[in-house]
Amino acid sequence: MTDVLTLNIKDIDWPCDLSDSLKWSLIRLARYEYGSRGCPAQDQYAHERGVFYILKGCTASCFYITEPERTIGGIFGKGDWLGVNTLNENIQIIATFEEIESTEIIHFPESRILALAKKEPEVYKWLFNCSKRAHVIWLQAFLSFAHNNLLQLCYILLDIHSKMEDKSSCEMHITQQKLSAVVGCTRSKLNALLKKLEHKGLVKLSRNKILVTNIEGLEKQVSSMNLMVQDPRKITKADN
Repeated sequence: MTDVLTLNIKDIDWPCDLSDSLKWSLIRLARYEYGSRGCPAQDQYAHERGVFYILKGCTASCFYITEPERTIGGIFGKGDWLGVNTLNENIQIIATFEEIESTEIIHFPESRILALAKKEPEVYKWLFNCSKRAHVIWLQAFLSFAHNNLLQLCYILLDIHSKMEDKSSCEMHITQQKLSAVVGCTRSKLNALLKKLEHKGLVKLSRNKILVTNIEGLEKQVSSMNLMVQDPRKITKADN
């Protein structure tokens, strides 16, 4: 666990224009930095409320939408914000994290955010724009949910690749159990889908990791999907 007060305001990709004074106030109230060698993110998100910022790495997050067998998931990478939509709400979301790359997450606790907002109305501008950033990811996840599981899987694999910091590697360290939760299908069905992609020469499977061997092939697979909100093909090409 690291003291995030050592951060500079320039270390964060703020979701909108904010005064430097508010940025410093937010950094001062941020109590923790989560990482794989500190407090694992997957052990914290379901119990801590507030706003979370991905400082480093790539992680998968999913939550139950109707019942334990039905989940929906999204991929979050460096610069993404989440958690804002549960602020000051009497609801408990069962959510999980799984790191794909070593991930560090800054936590802005709910109680401290609300206390600051009483003195600094600009906090609401920050929260609104954090919510807009998160909505892009979740809205595309719901749009993808309307397609069959094979297309969903192809989209998720492309989305992971687009948000990995090391794009020179197409090796994704994610368990089939977690990936099935993100896609929203059973583990046995996911395994069959991965085998199908492997047969097409798009991926290569090994224990607890997936190697994407044909990015262009996956992009062709998702060409019929509704990617109007977030298109991982464009993100990857923009970074290259």
